[in-house]
Amino acid sequence: MLWLPSMAWAEVLSIENKGMLIPACSLDGETRGDDVAPGNCNCAQVSRNRWVIVYQTRSWWGVDDERSIIYQIRKDAPDGPVVKEGFLSQAIKDWDPLHDGNRNLRQHGHPVIYGVPKGAMIDGKPAPNANLFVVNWRVVAIAYDAEAKKIIHRNTTLHDKTQGVEWMQFRLNETEDNLVIAQPRTLFRQKGFETGASVCSAQAGYMNQTFTGPVPFNHACTEWAVVDHFDHSRLAAVKVAFNASRNLYEFVETGPLTPADNRKLIEASLARVGNRWVVAGRNASNPPGIWWGQTDDPFKEMPVLAADKTVASNSPFTFFMCGDGTPRLFTGDVQASPYHNGRCPLYMWDVSVKPDGVSFANRQVVFDAFKAGLKFRQAVQPRVDFGALFPAHGKTQILAYRVFPRSYNFKYENRDIPPIDAEEKPRCGLYYTVLHYDKAPPAPWKFGDSE
Repeated sequence: MLWLPSMAWAEVLSIENKGMLIPACSLDGETRGDDVAPGNCNCAQVSRNRWVIVYQTRSWWGVDDERSIIYQIRKDAPDGPVVKEGFLSQAIKDWDPLHDGNRNLRQHGHPVIYGVPKGAMIDGKPAPNANLFVVNWRVVAIAYDAEAKKIIHRNTTLHDKTQGVEWMQFRLNETEDNLVIAQPRTLFRQKGFETGASVCSAQAGYMNQTFTGPVPFNHACTEWAVVDHFDHSRLAAVKVAFNASRNLYEFVETGPLTPADNRKLIEASLARVGNRWVVAGRNASNPPGIWWGQTDDPFKEMPVLAADKTVASNSPFTFFMCGDGTPRLFTGDVQASPYHNGRCPLYMWDVSVKPDGVSFANRQVVFDAFKAGLKFRQAVQPRVDFGALFPAHGKTQILAYRVFPRSYNFKYENRDIPPIDAEEKPRCGLYYTVLHYDKAPPAPWKFGDSE
């Protein structure tokens, strides 16, 4: 994986909307006929010409109706033909995690994937951890009304006792048409904290997976880092490291937590910009928006995060270093949106990172559901969010995102939002846009004779 500069040398010449990336899940219980649609996703290159997309499915039973975690192996390009689709973790409706006789939905969401591709070379040598990949996702129990097919949201005690992150490790098989599980699904807890009240050294009771995947923390790509959020709405960096003796990754370190104050910090992003690490998180309380900070090492110092009022986001956001070396922000903007819910359209900004803070320029529309001709009623409030940046491929880079309304199969409680109708459901799902650069960015990985 290349350490990219913090200044762009290529330009996004065009933004091309391509429609749905995954029109429907093919697996039993998760199809359109089951009243289910693909939701948000992430992607990693797993060999010279294979990519794996991990995505979650969703329905219309209530707030955050997240279901199963699915994988697809694709060949030739990140949006190339599907070689294989399968389950990583399947939603169930009779989960009793507290052993109290109550049956709950086991929900999964926010899948991310990372690792070094099969056959990848680093500094001219085969990477020792090549062909080993990690998928993380959040898991939580949700009470529901089986007859009404409706989520009962939210039982705080149930949530706090069951909210967690799970993970699985796999390899690509020899014929590159299926996965070989190296570590089955298990709770993601720091080494030495496999049991007990705290999931990590930061003494946190639970954690939640963010929307952006871990990024390499060292040049050898044997360490990966992400910023997740923990109980009491606190952020902290998390590190996984490759253990050569076990031939597996381990959760080895948690950085300092942000203060437990009146902010509700969630949905963090971490990116390496030059020699600094930039941390961003969304404040879901007042005042809403994105808070930013910089540090030399998020495991030694969590920076003091400061609000920026330029982008008034009340929706999920993601922050990535793009293939051309430009950091970019993807989210909605209440101030700029022509619609009343602020989550449509999805915008993109170039982010300038300087010692005294961040600034934003070149705001562009990535996708506007109405201008794209998707025939939603404005009253159902379609949202375009959860932008996920795929690895660069040639002169292009994919940004995938979900398009889903606020409405459900029933009238929204306490809001004037009608039920979704049968004509609108097929328009919900996982869409993508291709960013076209004026020349090919450096390939994310090198393989054999390409070194």
